[in-house]
Amino acid sequence: MNEKASLWERVWIPRFRALKKPDAYLYILAGVLTMIGLWLPPLNFLFYIGLMYPLYRSVQRQLTDYGLFYYFIPYSLVLGIGVWNEIFPWYTGILLALTLPDLFARLGMKGRQCFKSVIGDYIALPLLIYLFDFGMQKLPLLRQIHMIPLLSVIYNHTAVLSTA
Repeated sequence: MNEKASLWERVWIPRFRALKKPDAYLYILAGVLTMIGLWLPPLNFLFYIGLMYPLYRSVQRQLTDYGLFYYFIPYSLVLGIGVWNEIFPWYTGILLALTLPDLFARLGMKGRQCFKSVIGDYIALPLLIYLFDFGMQKLPLLRQIHMIPLLSVIYNHTAVLSTA
């Protein structure tokens, strides 16, 4: 790309072009299933189903930041709408909902690069989801989200973890 290209041309145009591939829609579907699994405790098995596709791509070493971007879009939309209605007026929540997936994708790829083994491919993405959920749990709309059973042992010790 051009060195003097704007941020829009460097970041958002390739992400829109990635929508031409069916892989992007599978990531969005996996993100929606993950959010439904987090939001509704009787359907928490959907969390695991939604997590299978990105984990499969991660183990194959085919997980890209575009895939993580589309995987985190449903989570960031819920987060942005919750912040928009309760905390920030005007369009701040919508801008937050559009820019957070990029941040999550970049942090996810950096976190995945920290783990060099195959076991790290299995650990990095669930750990990333847990850290984001733990960090954003006090926001108004996300208070209803229940942690999945696999991580609920750690999640129930929130007071201990926040004081550490």
